Amino acid sequence: MEPTADSDPRIERTRAVVLASAVEVIAERGFAASSIEAISQQSGVARSTIYRHWSNRSDLLLDAIRTLLRPPERLTPSDLRSDLLSIATFLSESITAEPMGTVIASLIVEARRDEEIAHLHERFVEQRLAAVTGVIKSAVERSELPTSTDPTSVATDLAAPIFFKTLFLRETPDAAWIETLIDQWIAARYRSGAAEALG
Repeated sequence: MEPTADSDPRIERTRAVVLASAVEVIAERGFAASSIEAISQQSGVARSTIYRHWSNRSDLLLDAIRTLLRPPERLTPSDLRSDLLSIATFLSESITAEPMGTVIASLIVEARRDEEIAHLHERFVEQRLAAVTGVIKSAVERSELPTSTDPTSVATDLAAPIFFKTLFLRETPDAAWIETLIDQWIAARYRSGAAEALG
C-alpha cells in the first residue's frame, strides 16, 4: 500500500529539516528576520515545498518552537504542592535550555513591535498556560483550592517570577528557589482564603 502523506518518511524528513533550520534561523537572527526565504536557504528546501507544508510563516515558526518543547510529564494527581513543584520545575528547565532561552527572549522582545510576531507570542503563551491550568483545575476538584480560583491567573502568578529570573536576571532557578516560590504562593493563598472566611 502506498504511504499516506502523513506517514511518508520522505515528507517527515523534509519537515524535520525545515523545522530544525527554522530554529537555527530564529536563534541566530531573531523572529523578524526568520522569513520563509531565509529558512529555505538554511534548509536547502525550496520555498514552494515549504509552502506545501505550512500555509504561512507564523504556522511554521510556531511549529518550530514546538519542536523545542518537550511535553510535560502526565501528572498523577497527588497534592497541590507536589503538582505545582512539578510544573514549575518543568517550566524552568524548558526555558533555561538552549536554544529555547534565546528563542523565547527573541519572541518576547520582537512581539512588542511586530503584529505578526505578537500573534505568534499569544498562541505560544496560550499553549504553555494550558499545561499549567490543568493542574490547577485538578486542585480545585480536590478542594485544595476554592471553586472561585481562576486557573489562568494562578498560572500567570507562578510563571511570571520564573520568566523574570531566567530571562531578565539571567539566573537559573534551583530546586530550593522553586520550592520557596511555591511555598510562599501556597501560604499567601491560604492567608487570603482565611481572611475571606473571617470577612
